[in-house]
Amino acid sequence: MDGLINIVLLLFLLTVLVLLHELGHFIAARRAGVTVHEFGIGFPPRAKVLFKRGDTIYTLNWLPIGGFVRLEGEERSPADGTPDEETDRERPHPDADDPRAFVNQPLRTRLWILFAGVAVNFVLAWLIFTLVAMLAQPIWKVRVADVQPDSPAATAGLSGGEYLETVTVSGVDADGVPYGQELDLFDASGDAIVAVNGMTFPVFDDMTRVDPDGGATRPGLLMYVSEHPSETLTLTIERADGTLEDLEATTRTAEEIEAQLGALGFQIQAYEFDYQQNGLVDSLVIGLERTIETSTLILRALGGIVVGLFSGSTEGLDDVAGPVGMVGVVGDVRTLLPPIFLLWFVGLISANLAVLNALPIPPLDGSRMVMAVVQRLSGDRISAATERLVYFAGWVAMMLFIVIVTVSDIQGLFE
Repeated sequence: MDGLINIVLLLFLLTVLVLLHELGHFIAARRAGVTVHEFGIGFPPRAKVLFKRGDTIYTLNWLPIGGFVRLEGEERSPADGTPDEETDRERPHPDADDPRAFVNQPLRTRLWILFAGVAVNFVLAWLIFTLVAMLAQPIWKVRVADVQPDSPAATAGLSGGEYLETVTVSGVDADGVPYGQELDLFDASGDAIVAVNGMTFPVFDDMTRVDPDGGATRPGLLMYVSEHPSETLTLTIERADGTLEDLEATTRTAEEIEAQLGALGFQIQAYEFDYQQNGLVDSLVIGLERTIETSTLILRALGGIVVGLFSGSTEGLDDVAGPVGMVGVVGDVRTLLPPIFLLWFVGLISANLAVLNALPIPPLDGSRMVMAVVQRLSGDRISAATERLVYFAGWVAMMLFIVIVTVSDIQGLFE
């Protein structure tokens, strides 16, 4: 049942975000005076005409994901047409003299109409990340389990939790070699570090940070401490009774940190969340930075996949989720994390849609913008046959990519 709920929720979120994307095209086209024949919810075949307003019919379609707008003269260039069945020559397109046809608009107008969907998704991601920063931005709180004797943490006055028991953790590593390790367990009564040098560390900042060594990304709070060896830091800690206190702690040397002794010398009991509210201006800045960082992360991930596939490697596929992976992510966010993470996830999807649609890959918006510019600069018109071939090749490439990512997702379920 949970799996079905996750699938329905993902389809709903994608449909809403794609519809908003198409609404951007719709509004831009209407403001430019271009005739919009249809605004469709879902993809054909058509199930029902909901209503008609002006020149536009609003339809409900059977494939329940996304939507589309159909503009007058969107698919052809002004002097191009469809081949005549008898002569096999291009005949004039019926929209060639229609001032309300998309193809007859100035280049800047066509580019704006094509870019409007990307802009809507980008701005929506910005607004969502801004709202998260205003309402309840999660920040790291690192709970201390145990403190090493004579360590910087002990000298500073950090306290660990109460000892519970010692357990043996066993298993088999990636090379098939069995291992066993004794692990001391402590309760959650130890101190929690909530800030370093007066700085808090938002959880979502770590969502857009990639470990250069390819390992799991650690919380920014611990990264900051480890990156400042032999320095005196001010740790803001939360005691077991909820009171806050500032402690001075001098981190170990770089050599000691590299030797896995730890920058401060304590065992972590748990990573916890606290919440921070920001003002409107600060939230807008945080939201914009997070949108840009997220978009950059997506581009890096896609670039890594392309380079990897051409070099025969599939490592980059782990950084991208296909349909199966996204259903799993929705389930984790919905059931394991606080509700604010679901709102952040919606912003993440919106940023993904903005970046993907801006790519110059047929038949995405980015490719259509590139083709419009190339046609304008070269002065050569793209024939109907060439246009169809380019879009078909792009569609095949996209489907192949989705299949590869989906197979990677399924393989990950059994690892």
